[in-house]
This record gives sequence, C-alpha cells and structure tokens, in this order.
Amino acid sequence: MKACILARVSTQHQTDNHSLDGQVRMCREFCERHNMDVHAVYREVGSGGAVDRPVLDEVLDVCANTGSVLVVKSLSRLSRRVALVATLLERGVRFHIVELGYRELSAFEVHLWSAFSAMEREAIRARVNQGIAEAKRKGVRFGNPRIHEAQAASV
Repeated sequence: MKACILARVSTQHQTDNHSLDGQVRMCREFCERHNMDVHAVYREVGSGGAVDRPVLDEVLDVCANTGSVLVVKSLSRLSRRVALVATLLERGVRFHIVELGYRELSAFEVHLWSAFSAMEREAIRARVNQGIAEAKRKGVRFGNPRIHEAQAASV
C-alpha cells in the first residue's frame, strides 16, 4: 500500500513530537510497521483551522491520483475543523492516524476526534488571549518599539 505523509505545525518554533521532523519520523515508523511504502512527504506550517491550505490540497490530489492513503500523526495535524474532516470522509479520502493505531476508524469516531481537535483549537486561542492580556496588565509592551525606524529603512 502506498502512503503520503502529512506533517503540520502552526509555527516553525514547535519542537519535540510536534515538530515537523518528529511527526514525519513517527509516521515513517508507522508505515514501516504496517508495510506501507511512503510515496511522498509533505510539510505544512499554518493553522489547522485555516480554510485555505494549498499543501493539504496538493497531498489530497496526490493521494487520489496515486491511490495512496494519507498518514498523519494525529487528527489535529490533519485539521482542527470539523467541516473539513467531514468533507474528507464524504469524499472517501482514506487516512490513518498514527496515535489511534492501524485499525479502520468509524465515521462516528473520526467525527468525535475532530470535534475534540476543534475544541482544543478554541482552548488554545483562549489561553493565548489570556496570556496576552495578563502580560499587558504587567506592563509588557507588544510590537516593535522602533517601528518608525524599521518603516523608514524598508522604503
């Protein structure tokens, strides 16, 4: 069976098992354990809640054209949008989620995991906003303190 691996992070600064290389390593090991030939590896930096995802679109096209299955570390790496995951299920996109094992997941299970991923996206957003608000209360100033110099230099 052919496989395409998709690894996604929100920022370049993510590390450990959430890093792009860590995700790819875990997915490759999964594919080796289950006799899957890795056809292609895709790395994406951007929000899992984004609507416009050219890398995801490309990997889905490759999977469709080559008969490959999509392999991701976790469902949240595929998407944090319930509607996108539902659309993939309706289109018959085949994918394996490393963290959930090799077995075929029911649509119900995938929808549940997708809802959890979307809920976590909202929790992350709330934590970030709370952290920013707390930092501002403590007097932290955001942005470039010499913005006018930077703007003048860019002209």
